[in-house]
Amino acid sequence: MNELPLIEDHGLNGDLHTTALVSTGGTIAWFCSPRFDSPSFFAALLDGDGGGHWTITPQALTYATKQFYYPDTGVLLTGFMTEQGVGSVVDFMPPALPHSPRNQHRLVRMLRCTRGEISFDIEIAPRLDYARQPHEVTSSMGGWHFAGRGSQRHVDEKTFDSVVDPLSMVGPGVSGT
Repeated sequence: MNELPLIEDHGLNGDLHTTALVSTGGTIAWFCSPRFDSPSFFAALLDGDGGGHWTITPQALTYATKQFYYPDTGVLLTGFMTEQGVGSVVDFMPPALPHSPRNQHRLVRMLRCTRGEISFDIEIAPRLDYARQPHEVTSSMGGWHFAGRGSQRHVDEKTFDSVVDPLSMVGPGVSGT
């Protein structure tokens, strides 16, 4: 995560209360919750090494990438082309009701392989409140729970297909293939 992509190399997802920036490399580089002006959960856009991120990227040494929105939607597709095959990460945030701010935002990421076989690395490494606040990681309810003072998030692992290795705790985050 050392290199910071340009701001133009990001797509935007939102649910009417907050947004997530997704780089063309498959990284959620910015996410604040429950509102746009809340403390950060992922802030790699500001600090590539210590800001926190959620990365899904091919294990291939070289690959090409293309990012676009499905027509007339806020659904973002980041495509990866490797010698072994073609895959994509589909990102979206279901809209929240306009007049009901809440602390439960859904950041949905779907991983697909459409041709050949591709192995992807997955790393979820949040850094709460611009990395100023420590957090605990626990496995609970079929997923991972990240909790710090005044902020918590749950990453649901139940939706991962059985061919995916389970995520495992690595430092203050989780990762898998």
